[in-house]
Amino acid sequence: MKKLISASSLLIAMTFSTPTLAGDSCPDLSGVWQRQEDGFTVFLETTEVKDVCKIVSTKADTGGFHHKLVGVWNSKKSWYRLTVSRKNKVDGCETEMYGRIKPSDDTENQFTFTIYGSDGNCELPHNYKESNTFYKIE
Repeated sequence: MKKLISASSLLIAMTFSTPTLAGDSCPDLSGVWQRQEDGFTVFLETTEVKDVCKIVSTKADTGGFHHKLVGVWNSKKSWYRLTVSRKNKVDGCETEMYGRIKPSDDTENQFTFTIYGSDGNCELPHNYKESNTFYKIE
């Protein structure tokens, strides 16, 4: 019985320390990504726990705003559904934007980031939209 428990513990530890995500459940977008138009850079981390893939930004600041991105993989649509929290560094106004990250079908080094709405706080309207392409630089 002791050997079985030890083997199970080892298997669990190995599963959670593997740098690539298991199977075809979701793409691993961990790394440093950059928007070519203006050089905006975002640091992403992808994790998978109990067959749920999540993506978070570990750093995503622009000149005047701090962004925190959190998303969950939607396997039927093949994209990460996102909520982006944005805080103005000057006045502290906070707003949320909603969107998705769609990995490229052609290359693992590119994704499309689309915002299709917001909560309407600060200066962003409810129907705020933007779409950008990001490229992996690290």
